[in-house]
Amino acid sequence: MTATIGTDMSLLAHLYDALVTRGPDLRLAPQLATQWRAVDQTTWRLTLRSGATFANGEKLDAAAVKWNIDRVRTPATNARIRAWFELADSA
Repeated sequence: MTATIGTDMSLLAHLYDALVTRGPDLRLAPQLATQWRAVDQTTWRLTLRSGATFANGEKLDAAAVKWNIDRVRTPATNARIRAWFELADSA
């Protein structure tokens, strides 16, 4: 699903968890990623919430996260949030 307007994004944020979110203090707060750490200057390692699944029951794992990030980064997808991932070289 590709959201097209701000209202869509607000609704989706209430329906689906992200990897991380912003807490009341605007610092990163866990959602599907329970921990994250810098491995080096360009690499981050995230620990995913144990037992998390998609609505269809498919397991949330590193391969699923990578697939979704790659999908958003693909120009043909025309994802509204593509710009959020422009600084990422790969997932």
